[in-house]
Amino acid sequence: MKQKSRLFTVFTLLMAGLLLIGCAGPAATPTAAPQQPSDTAVPATSDTAVPAAAPVKVQYWSNGWFAESIDARKAVVDKFNEEHKGKIEVE
Repeated sequence: MKQKSRLFTVFTLLMAGLLLIGCAGPAATPTAAPQQPSDTAVPATSDTAVPAAAPVKVQYWSNGWFAESIDARKAVVDKFNEEHKGKIEVE
């Protein structure tokens, strides 16, 4: 019986280790953008300016279905949308 218990423990630890290895993503390698020498740098003008991007839209899901919690969440979303207008929009 003791041998079965040890075998179960070893098997469990092995499977947990394999699970952790399998779930780990590849390491992110930072990449540096090439930099121009300062003597050739071109200042940004209205001709070379990057156009403004559209706001990012995010959906907010909740498991609160009581009227009080729905109203409170709507208030938080409205406040967030006001503070981050033009950047992020929560639906």
